[in-house]
Amino acid sequence: MNRALEHYTKREKDLTQKSQELKREINFYSIIRLVIFVGAAVVCFIAFKNGKYLYFGAFLTLFISLFILAAYKHSKVLEEKSYTDSMLVVIKRGLNRIEGNFKEFSDNGEEFIDKKHPYSYDLDIFGEGSLYQMINSTSTYTGKERLSKELQRKIKFSTEEILSRQEAITDLSLKEDYREKLTAIGIMNEGDMEEPKALLEWSLKREKIFSSLAFKIICYALNFITLGILVLMTLKIVDYKALMISLLINGTFLLLGKTKREEAFEVVNIYKNNINTYFRMLQITEEEDFQSNHMKALKNSLKEGDKDTVFQLKQLTSIVNRLKDTKNAYYLIINIFFLMDYHILFSLESWRMLYGRNIPLWLETLGEIEALSSLSIINYEHENWCIPKIVPYNILEGKQIGHPLLGKEVVRNDFSLKHPNSLVLVTGSNMSGKSTFLRTLGVNLLLSYLGSAVSAESFTCGIMDIYTCMRINDDLKESISSFYAELLRIKDIIAASKTGEPIFFLLDEIFKGTNSKDRHKGAEVLINQLSTKNALGLVSTHDLELTIIEQVNPKVANYHFREYYEDNKLKFDYKLRKGYSTTQNALYLMRMVGIEE
Repeated sequence: MNRALEHYTKREKDLTQKSQELKREINFYSIIRLVIFVGAAVVCFIAFKNGKYLYFGAFLTLFISLFILAAYKHSKVLEEKSYTDSMLVVIKRGLNRIEGNFKEFSDNGEEFIDKKHPYSYDLDIFGEGSLYQMINSTSTYTGKERLSKELQRKIKFSTEEILSRQEAITDLSLKEDYREKLTAIGIMNEGDMEEPKALLEWSLKREKIFSSLAFKIICYALNFITLGILVLMTLKIVDYKALMISLLINGTFLLLGKTKREEAFEVVNIYKNNINTYFRMLQITEEEDFQSNHMKALKNSLKEGDKDTVFQLKQLTSIVNRLKDTKNAYYLIINIFFLMDYHILFSLESWRMLYGRNIPLWLETLGEIEALSSLSIINYEHENWCIPKIVPYNILEGKQIGHPLLGKEVVRNDFSLKHPNSLVLVTGSNMSGKSTFLRTLGVNLLLSYLGSAVSAESFTCGIMDIYTCMRINDDLKESISSFYAELLRIKDIIAASKTGEPIFFLLDEIFKGTNSKDRHKGAEVLINQLSTKNALGLVSTHDLELTIIEQVNPKVANYHFREYYEDNKLKFDYKLRKGYSTTQNALYLMRMVGIEE
């Protein structure tokens, strides 16, 4: 059994059992709280009714203490249940990925679809059934953004960067406990994860709302006055009127600064769940012992002198949790007695001045770790896939190459494209596998550059910019026909090939939007232009006349897919063969759907 499958299967069983146990424990504490409440009401009522005021006070104190303890235990079990259920989601996603059922995952990255991107739209990088949908394990906004940018980056990684990423992704692939915890923590608050723009702006502000020393002195002085009056009342030196005057002054003081305080608290209140999530995710990151230099560097970037990120974020989390208490009824009493709003504000602004500038770095680092963790899932769940070899020259070569998204249905092929051949012309009948094979090479090449394992027994490639022209449609908004849109796309590819930078192109059924004569002539000119020393690529076509280019241009080679008939049924083996196709199936397919000759 696959190691990942064995791990997921066992974890699912254990977590399901634990979740059920926690549910029973939650019900138990719910009953205990009810019993304590009813018991307190009955016992205290009897004691009070019988004039046993000492017993009344003692029982009331006891029951309140028991209720608080039960409520605390209850909240801890609820939190553990939430974490366990989130972890169960992580494990079930893993099982679904292995089974090829990832199309049901809710986040498919459709917001990142860019039809004008050089390759991402054609290669199904985003959207339903996409690479993003399969591998994405990010929860934070910055994590999703980072992963999306890496999947459609326009600036190539260097060989050194790719090798460094390979080490980091391999490192993470061996740390399934850490990766699963990271994702589960994120899932617990996934619905509340906001774009951090306002938080980042707040973190970099340098001015304080109540910055004067005199204001703080007044605030503390009022605290001491109120506390002193309470002591004097206990000693029966002053009566309650003095306290009423003190509380009236405190209330006025709170009222005067209410608007500014609410503005200061607004951003942190919006991001309070996010901040707790960031803290927990970065806490387990700092506790992890990474082996790769890249992951060590990311972890070390979270330190600043003797104050690491966990220390700093723990302070902020503590302040945020105090802000949560402001919604409770008892807080209103404490606030008017001791001006707690101002003390929280002083702590918050002091923290921001000391550590706020670090938040952008923390989120950027966390986003990169989440993106790398997503890619490492590939290595972990597909132990038979290979780590590609990156070389300093143009080549794409591999054995048993398969499409990473096809799961158990994948058909694998050996393939080699290197000079003197720089362009492969792929022919074959309808549904024979031409387009899928082009995408197979494109997606695996992209994964190679990102440092991930690829769906192959072996895979070697140079570093090239990827360009595709496969899925072209009319653009009604810009009044552009599919043929003209295709021309614009191909123009970009030709321009890229003339820059001197290595490119890899995939063209599927080019010029299908025009008549056969123009299509043939245009394709012939294009193929000859693209068969240059700086470009490698594949062109699929139904135009068999183009296959004669191989005879006059030594840089062009013919490959094909074919179909066969068994029991009068059309079948495909999706195996790539040298040479050009000699079969057709259009009429058969027409008859199959009920269109007679």
